[in-house]
Amino acid sequence: MKLIAPQFVKPYVKSNKNDANDAEAICEAMSRPRMRFVSVKTVAQQDIQTTHRIREELKAHRNATANQIRSLVAGYGLVAPKTLLVLRRALKKMAPIIAPTKPADWPRDAKASMRKLLRAKGGLREATYAQLLGEHDYFRTVLRTSCRRADA
Repeated sequence: MKLIAPQFVKPYVKSNKNDANDAEAICEAMSRPRMRFVSVKTVAQQDIQTTHRIREELKAHRNATANQIRSLVAGYGLVAPKTLLVLRRALKKMAPIIAPTKPADWPRDAKASMRKLLRAKGGLREATYAQLLGEHDYFRTVLRTSCRRADA
């Protein structure tokens, strides 16, 4: 079995994308004598790719949380810093403002919602390396098991 990367087939697609046109483009690409093929990924390569995807998702989640916090506090006239490190420090200083017992300019419901957001999203702490490795081990086990089933 030989695999062709999609970017090598794309120049041979003649019109709209559908199964028939895709199959024709693949056949055309296969008939070219200088066509480059790609190898099948090993389990180790899949493990690495899985770890990178999880890490990217964690980073995207962290950045989305930071942006959400910035926009919420901006509604109350507070300017939150852009960098994550400085934002973490600012949140520690902001903790007394959103404390349930302290009177502040914020409405009680807004303070409660902000506390829930920070608790639900784990604040802005980055996932520890151990957590990432734990998730990686889980996915590696799942991949190996599924590869064994596919070979059987």
